[in-house]
Amino acid sequence: MSSKTCRMSCGRLRAVAEIDSPYLNFAVICEKVLQEADGVLSFIRLIDHLTVTMTIPAGADVPQEAVPPEPPVVVTFALGLKSPSDIGPVPVKVRIETPSGLSLPEFETSQPVGAEDRGINIVLPMQFPAQDEGVYWFAVEVSGTVITRIPLRISKQIVPQDMPPQAQ
Repeated sequence: MSSKTCRMSCGRLRAVAEIDSPYLNFAVICEKVLQEADGVLSFIRLIDHLTVTMTIPAGADVPQEAVPPEPPVVVTFALGLKSPSDIGPVPVKVRIETPSGLSLPEFETSQPVGAEDRGINIVLPMQFPAQDEGVYWFAVEVSGTVITRIPLRISKQIVPQDMPPQAQ
């Protein structure tokens, strides 16, 4: 049985049950994460929208087979969990939900979450194909329950490549 605490809300007391699983401390999509010698993390260039640029040969009628495949999207996903008590190993899964419902490889781990301020930080450098424009959702599961979903909108831009001058 979980203990209850009281909180003041609009002048009334209400009971709030403690959560048995870890609390989400942060979940971000960024360009990179720096970890200093003292363990402090710095998130560089937080991202919620990316434009994938593709270069195609110049010309009015470019056949579909001449369009190169999309370059992979390269991002870093960082996640932090904390717990008020030492709860031991916790299964964590991160999966990407594409706009078209395509299934991408998932990341799974099981790590112990310590008490109070000794949580866990998970930093995942990722590459994945951006075949569709739209919102990609990064779903975070802890112990089989989705605790948050982080959106990343991907747009595409096609740029014609300049043709080199022809020799005469």
